[in-house]
Amino acid sequence: AEKIEHVRGLKEKADKVASLLEQSREARRRSDFAAAGQLIDKALQLDERNTDLRNERARIVQESERTARERARREFSDAALGQLASRQFAEAIKSLRSALEIDPTDAETQQLYQDAVDRQEEQRRRTIIDQIVAEISECISSNELDRALALIQRAQERLPGEAVLLQLKNDAEAR
Repeated sequence: AEKIEHVRGLKEKADKVASLLEQSREARRRSDFAAAGQLIDKALQLDERNTDLRNERARIVQESERTARERARREFSDAALGQLASRQFAEAIKSLRSALEIDPTDAETQQLYQDAVDRQEEQRRRTIIDQIVAEISECISSNELDRALALIQRAQERLPGEAVLLQLKNDAEAR
């Protein structure tokens, strides 16, 4: 009778462990890693040497970490999209670098990063051109044509083929 009670106790413990394991797996499938971890910990308290339980615990931890990293990467990428829309290129590049630190293989983030760098460079180029054009236009309007042509020459060396510089050169030479 004592032996039967012992076997019955082992069977109840095994059933409880199996039930907790199944509940834990179901929680993991729902991405409820906190619940999955708590359930598997309860099962491990009942059967601490069970390798299936230990392996399941490791899977829960790995999936939880992977999901957290993916969420963080997505948050950085989403922030970057907003920053790009607001033409905040330096901030977008910083956000995308953070996203790429999490997952350097993500092709969409890589493309977004390259686009942000290109757009920032284009903005810098536009700012420089606007400054040069303003200075040259001032020279032309105050009839400092030699200085204007010298500035245009220098600017064309740095920015060959820039249409606005060609137009200014024609304007200056026409005077």
